[in-house]
Amino acid sequence: MLWPLAATIFLGAPVLITFMSFFIYRVVEKRDLIPSIIFTALSLFSLFRVPIDQLADMIAHVQEAKVSVNRVEEFLHEEETEKYDPRRLSDRKRTRTILLSACSRRINLVLQNRIGLEKPRSETKPPDRFAA
Repeated sequence: MLWPLAATIFLGAPVLITFMSFFIYRVVEKRDLIPSIIFTALSLFSLFRVPIDQLADMIAHVQEAKVSVNRVEEFLHEEETEKYDPRRLSDRKRTRTILLSACSRRINLVLQNRIGLEKPRSETKPPDRFAA
């Protein structure tokens, strides 16, 4: 129900503004509408349509950015929790954390070697000083 109303306003507003402008020019100002004035006004209204549409979108994006910044700021101002402090972990959890970090480093090295980013250290041999 809301979408058809929004679409009608979005598409009908420029036509309504054009007719209202011509009405005010003719009735309130009591001036003659000649073709040069009509075509100039229609041209200007069509030129202004795109920037005004973009202005509405820009206002919406600015509001979304403001909400996002407020959420991040609220998150950064929260107090620190001790839930993930490594000193507070039990010995078993600390060992598991150390093993997982070591495994993830090893996996990263293996993946880098597979795609050729870096040669593994085991393949690089020091020069043989005693070779003949």
